[in-house]
Amino acid sequence: KTQIKNTDGDPNKQTGIDFCWDFLNLEGTWWIAAQEGLVLTPARAKLMEDNFKAHMLGAKLLGGFVPSMYRVARALRVGRGARRNEKKAFEFYLKAANKNHTKSQYFVGLMYVAGMGVAKDLTKGIEWLKKAVFSGDGDAKAYLGYLSEFGIGMPKDLKTAKRLYR
Repeated sequence: KTQIKNTDGDPNKQTGIDFCWDFLNLEGTWWIAAQEGLVLTPARAKLMEDNFKAHMLGAKLLGGFVPSMYRVARALRVGRGARRNEKKAFEFYLKAANKNHTKSQYFVGLMYVAGMGVAKDLTKGIEWLKKAVFSGDGDAKAYLGYLSEFGIGMPKDLKTAKRLYR
């Protein structure tokens, strides 16, 4: 159970903290909740750090446990349990993507397109997004639709964008 201070017993605030962990950083603050004064306890911050270390071990053993590679990459991308490091995050996403991890394929594509942790390369980004779409990732499909709608890295094609948005 997540340990939260200042939730005033409000279950919506508790649920928000539990499900929106992408917005937590190592210091234990949730960026949206900052205005309401919600802060994770030091015990929860320690748990985040310990979970990161366990997944890092899994990512390095036996050629790499793919779910751990993904979790390490995600933690490094947002700074959850470790200092934020987009370059290292990209490296772990790429390792998992090369082992056919669908969500990692999406993030590799996203990071190439945005130039996040890696040199911006729209061609490579779109290739990875297409792999993720082929593997069934809905986020990649929507993002590829967006790129197609606005002609970013590919010809502007509203028909293709509409098909991808479905």
